[in-house]
Amino acid sequence: MERVRSAAEAAGRDPSEITAAYNMLVRVGDEQPGNVMTVAGSSAAIAEQLIGFTKLGFTSFNLAPTGPDRLEQIELLGREVLPELRRAG
Repeated sequence: MERVRSAAEAAGRDPSEITAAYNMLVRVGDEQPGNVMTVAGSSAAIAEQLIGFTKLGFTSFNLAPTGPDRLEQIELLGREVLPELRRAG
């Protein structure tokens, strides 16, 4: 992120106006040991991981639920993960 911010400044842009988005696969409720391509686990564990990404400078997430039950996964994200994120502030 520091390289992106420095490049923005060098180009005369305000680094705070850049959206740093992270596209990721997500699976609520299922541990997936060794799968670094998917953020997975309990709702609290997923929220904790997302909060960690914000500490690295990411300002936006595009979450792509995985598995055959995508609609259920979307509901779990909205009902359980997003409130955890909101509470974290």
